[in-house]
Amino acid sequence: MIHFPRFSIPEKELELKFVRSSGAGGQHINKVSTKVELKWSVLFSTALPETIKKRFIKSFAHRINSKGQITLTCDKNRNRLRNIDEVLTRLKIMIESVQEEPRKRIKKKPTRSSIEKRLKEKKMRSNLKKSRRIKFD
Repeated sequence: MIHFPRFSIPEKELELKFVRSSGAGGQHINKVSTKVELKWSVLFSTALPETIKKRFIKSFAHRINSKGQITLTCDKNRNRLRNIDEVLTRLKIMIESVQEEPRKRIKKKPTRSSIEKRLKEKKMRSNLKKSRRIKFD
């Protein structure tokens, strides 16, 4: 179970699968399934509040498959338990990143100095281009 201040995700919603990892390790790596694949159905999750769920889907749409599941894998460690902790930590970080509503941008008029600076630069650029022209009299 992953705990958050306002809610928690039960273990029954998380699907953990253990696979043989790739890379160096010799005979040990060929025998032991230490790589962890975590699948979590975001769309059908009852634990997440709707507002957080919408933000999560919007933020991580590129990582969610057509079934509405997000898949996270970890084979960083040679130990299965460490890989499980790593995957759960990643998921927790992802959910925490969308918990707070992003600030709305307040539209403001450009300052007088920024307008003057832009116009000055435009004038300089036009003068430079004018000086490059060949005058036919």
